[in-house]
Amino acid sequence: YGRSEIPFTKSYKRRKVVMLLSGYKVCSPQEMSRVESLFLSKGFLEEDLMKKAGIEVAKSAMHFIKEHGLSHRVVLLIGKGKNGGDAYAAGEFLLKNQFSVIAFHLFPSEETNPLCSLFCDRFQKKGGEVVFLTSEKELVLSKNSLMIDGLFGTGFHGKLEGLPLAIVKKVNQSSVFVLSIDIPSGVDGESGKVLTDAIHATKTLFLTLPKTGFFLEQGWNYVGELEGASIGYPEAFVQEIKEDGFLLDRKKIGTLLPPVIRIRHKYEAGYVLGVGGSMKGALALAGYAALRAGCGIVRLFSSTESKRGPLELIWDTLDLAKILEEMKRASVLFIGPGMGRDKDKKELFFSLMQKRTVPMVLDADALFFLSTEDIELSSDIILTPHRMEMLRLLGVKENIEDKKLMAMTQEYVERKGCILVLKGAVNWIFQKQIKPFLVVGGDPGMATAGSGDVLTGVIASFVAQGLSSLDGALVGTSIHSLSGEMAAKKKSSYSLIASDLIETLPDVFFSLRDK
Repeated sequence: YGRSEIPFTKSYKRRKVVMLLSGYKVCSPQEMSRVESLFLSKGFLEEDLMKKAGIEVAKSAMHFIKEHGLSHRVVLLIGKGKNGGDAYAAGEFLLKNQFSVIAFHLFPSEETNPLCSLFCDRFQKKGGEVVFLTSEKELVLSKNSLMIDGLFGTGFHGKLEGLPLAIVKKVNQSSVFVLSIDIPSGVDGESGKVLTDAIHATKTLFLTLPKTGFFLEQGWNYVGELEGASIGYPEAFVQEIKEDGFLLDRKKIGTLLPPVIRIRHKYEAGYVLGVGGSMKGALALAGYAALRAGCGIVRLFSSTESKRGPLELIWDTLDLAKILEEMKRASVLFIGPGMGRDKDKKELFFSLMQKRTVPMVLDADALFFLSTEDIELSSDIILTPHRMEMLRLLGVKENIEDKKLMAMTQEYVERKGCILVLKGAVNWIFQKQIKPFLVVGGDPGMATAGSGDVLTGVIASFVAQGLSSLDGALVGTSIHSLSGEMAAKKKSSYSLIASDLIETLPDVFFSLRDK
């Protein structure tokens, strides 16, 4: 549901990948409102949409309560807008299913949206209790229960103040589970900004499509688990929505894994070259990750004699002639991890860029060198910058808002024609002519030294095994994210280190095979 047709795409391969892997479009609240207005102009009733939204919220709440063994007492947190109406509609459905429901309404009835008031009356007629709050002390929360957040919706801008802020702080300080309707209250649905505070949702049930603000600025810190719900828009109206990106459906990533051929030899399984420098640990992590991700052979070029990593890694001296000779039979070359930034390394980097004959993955110090000169790139070159490296590539010296960074990154890719993985808590994968893919998941413990080097090796490995640079970036980033989740379950977010990601790769492949 919510997949997008891409009529302007010339490449069938690119379109095929988008159609296969995009679980949902990602859109702005303004775009969602535009299509909603179009929908209502065709004679559909907003009341019916609200009732449907409420039923979907209630069903999600019932499933959550059963899954976590919670009490059948549900608290509704109500604002004055449509989100409040959705919450009341959910409360009405829960009452019909023998749940105990109480609503805490934060605004006077005269300030409340007419539809919200309508569903408030319906809720009360079904036996629901409504408390109009004047102080946060009146909000009663109990352990082992669920609260449905219908305070503010995706149109919220600015900052929480007064009673709403006090209520949100009290909720966040409690141990109550929270299901937010469409977006956690206090998060800007377009920019993802949180200026004072916002609800820390256990789960966010987005209506129709996820909103861009989930994945920008502080948004990802508040949305919790994401779940989607259809509220009755025909597919034609969903197709009308102009997306800001595509949320990758990781359940389908296994369909892009390269096949394992029974009669292949190690070079056919993929030959990866890695070029580094004096920091041997970063280079070894990338090379080891490439091996664990499935390629047949990895040769690393380093300027130091002391080598690290498993016995299966082949180490060689950092010499341009040797690299070019090996490139004749190699499948891909990654460059940058542990390389250093001295003059000799810079000359080596640009020589390889000019004389390369295979796809490349550029990371770390290679990205630094790339930022110093404006050279041509192509679609078989993958860049893997984090935020600060991307700003350097753009020539931006001060920090900028996420929304602007994404727009400038897309412009960079359009101009350069490369594939670009913008690393972060949410990974944005950019390509020419199509809006970016978003890879979500992973674990906060992945914010550790060497995690990016592992990603470089994993991506290079999939390209070596025959995937296109785009597919390699999509699969590699997803597998890297999944390995972080699985490793954290074993090691915890506190104890996770980069090599744990490599050791967990076999578990990821088993899980994808089993699906």
